[in-house]
Order: sequence, then C-alpha cells, then structure tokens
Amino acid sequence: LLVSSRILTIIVGEVFKKRKIAAILILTLEKKKHILIREHFNDLTERVAQLEELNGERVDQIIRFHDIEANLNELEILHLIEMVKETLSKSTTEESSSDTQ
Repeated sequence: LLVSSRILTIIVGEVFKKRKIAAILILTLEKKKHILIREHFNDLTERVAQLEELNGERVDQIIRFHDIEANLNELEILHLIEMVKETLSKSTTEESSSDTQ
C-alpha cells in the first residue's frame, strides 16, 4: 500500500508538473501573441502616418501644379495681348502710311 501510494504521488506529481508546464506555455504564447499584435499595430500605425505624409506631399504638389498652370495661362494671355497690340500697331501704321500717300 505504501508503494502504491508513493507511485500514485509520483504520477499525480508528474501530471501536475505537466499541467503547470502547459499553463506556462499557454501564458507564454498569449504574451507572445499580445506582443506580436502590438508590434503589428505599431507597424500599421507607422505606415498610416507615412501614407498621410505622402498624401500631404501630393496635395502640395497638386496645388503647385495648379499654380504653375495658372501662371502659364496668365503668360499665354499676356503674350496674346502683346500680339494683338503689335497687330493693331502695324495696322495703324499701315493705315497712316497709306493715308499719307
């Protein structure tokens, strides 16, 4: 009876050790999972910040392109006005010289 009690104690002790080891492994895996989730979340947060920065830069570029386009349109209009003035001036000069003849 003493031997069976001793064997039973050893068996029960081994079962508890295995359960304890399993519990420790589960806790370790849960902590690791939590750490991995946190790292993934941090990575995603950083990527979102980078995308927001890139979007801001693109908006600035679009605004600059619109400004450049407006300036080019203004220059084109000014050039057309100068061409009209020159044409009118030539026309006036030609009319004056034909009137004097």
